[in-house]
Amino acid sequence: MDWIYTGYARSLLVKITKTINGATAPGYPKYYNGRNDSGFLSSYPAYPSISDDAAGDLILAQMDIADFNARLADFKTWVEFIEPGLDFDIDLTVDARILSEDCTTTTTTEAPS
Repeated sequence: MDWIYTGYARSLLVKITKTINGATAPGYPKYYNGRNDSGFLSSYPAYPSISDDAAGDLILAQMDIADFNARLADFKTWVEFIEPGLDFDIDLTVDARILSEDCTTTTTTEAPS
């Protein structure tokens, strides 16, 4: 199968920092990973776990854009559910797909036959 380098990197990792009166709240910052967080995968069992290594980077990179966007949307919904009061608009998830020169973590698209 041939793949085309698109120049975009993908991520499903979010860091949540909560502050109270300018000080970091106890237990924060928290990190959530849409690749393999057990809570996320329990809530959305249709998604397979994706490792945090080079093999996982390749899986994420070669994931169909519609599949990636669906997983990202579900991950966003899950994080907002477990972090009451958090509302990160889709505009704030722009960094989930950013321009990158690093070919090892970038998305690829199947080349037309």
